[in-house]
Amino acid sequence: IVWEEVAGYEADDIIGTLARYGSAENDILILTGDRDSYQLIDDNIKILRYRGEKSVLCDLNWLKEAKEEHVLKLNVLDD
Repeated sequence: IVWEEVAGYEADDIIGTLARYGSAENDILILTGDRDSYQLIDDNIKILRYRGEKSVLCDLNWLKEAKEEHVLKLNVLDD
């Protein structure tokens, strides 16, 4: 396990930067509970959102479904 630390930056900033650099040549899996990480999801970056027994693998398909579900909920609320 490599330890990275950069003064003035939060862990999620460093994780995001390393994931973007590494994803050009590798598949990346980030284990986190931070929902801000969803913005990193692409063809090569997946998020494993840790929630104990209810952990979820978040990839492009999951993101698409989540967005569609969210839009549906907003439409229902507008009525």
